[in-house]
Amino acid sequence: MLKMDISKMRRLPEMNSGKSYELSETVRELGKTVTNLCESLENIFLRTQLAELIEHYYDIGKIKDIYEVFGGYVNRSFVFSVEKSGMTNFYFLRKYKKGISEDEIQFEHSLINHCIANGLSIGAGAIENKRGSSYVKPADSRNFFAVYEFLEGEDKFAWDNPVLNDRQYASAAEAFAVLHNSSRNFDPKGFQRHEVKAADLVPTFVSIFREYAEKELCCKLHSYFLEHIDDIVKVTEKNLIPEGDLKQFPLIPAHYDFHPGNLKWDGDQVVGIFDFDWSKIDVRLFDICMALIYFCTNWKDLKDGEFKPEQCAIFLNKYQNKLKSLNGLQPLSETELKNLHIMLAIANVYLIKWELAEFYSNPDSNVYEYLAYLKHNIRVMQWIEKHEDEINSMIESVVR
Repeated sequence: MLKMDISKMRRLPEMNSGKSYELSETVRELGKTVTNLCESLENIFLRTQLAELIEHYYDIGKIKDIYEVFGGYVNRSFVFSVEKSGMTNFYFLRKYKKGISEDEIQFEHSLINHCIANGLSIGAGAIENKRGSSYVKPADSRNFFAVYEFLEGEDKFAWDNPVLNDRQYASAAEAFAVLHNSSRNFDPKGFQRHEVKAADLVPTFVSIFREYAEKELCCKLHSYFLEHIDDIVKVTEKNLIPEGDLKQFPLIPAHYDFHPGNLKWDGDQVVGIFDFDWSKIDVRLFDICMALIYFCTNWKDLKDGEFKPEQCAIFLNKYQNKLKSLNGLQPLSETELKNLHIMLAIANVYLIKWELAEFYSNPDSNVYEYLAYLKHNIRVMQWIEKHEDEINSMIESVVR
């Protein structure tokens, strides 16, 4: 019989299927435990970082609680409470995305404070820190941070699928008019958002869309985009504002992200406006049309992408009448209203490009989430193109 020296070997034991399944389940549970532990450690670090930042840079009290606010796509947001002199106060804190420039933040904060000083009573001012600045960037961080006044009110809606009643449309439009009126005579002092005006920006989208189409991706969103890229390009190239009309449009500090989810509500009344980080100097009509796309399009089932002309008319008429009563910034002019149909298409293409840019730039993007957004705005695009007469009829009902 042959003999083998096994003194320097390790025997691999046999294992039945029951035992191997038991071990695989143990490993799976250990994986969950490690994931939960990592999340807990990250949350502990984040809370410690924010608490130390607030107490070191700001003279507003000692931290009690910190809550992260979900729903944003660009920056991370938090609400925290502090105690000072026996009083508890709440504030809002923003952790800006990496890559935002300092002068963009200075533009945003200067604009907010200017608007508040000129009639916007429902804005949240940036809090000055111990160094006399409205933001901080710790030496050990690549992010800027800013603390704002806390806006009371309810977060009733998200930016997608908002369902408002007519009183809420009216209140939002009047708040928008007050915001625009309060931004008059704003001096950015050289600060600006690093993005050109929409009229110059949108024509560059065609080459960007072509680049996205050349990506070698196998997913439902990319397939859907390829099915519709020719129509998107056609709409982008077709809808151009005549140069002579564009020169007549008033330039304002546009909010650029005025939607129901960026408002605080008390019942049917708007009691707060926030998220000015997309703001930049641009034509007023673009800001109006972005808001109409957000507020006045359906998201539900077979109606997804359909415009709501009656609600659009409510919004525009309330906006016009509020500006008349304020006797400052002029209401929308005949030239602006004449081009509203074209600018609606431009604003919608801007949102399509944003959705695609966010998806293609982030490997972890949820395909189905961004596919829903893309489908919605492509359906909006199709509705606008097919219903020009209906839109123009609605515009005729708008007060001058």
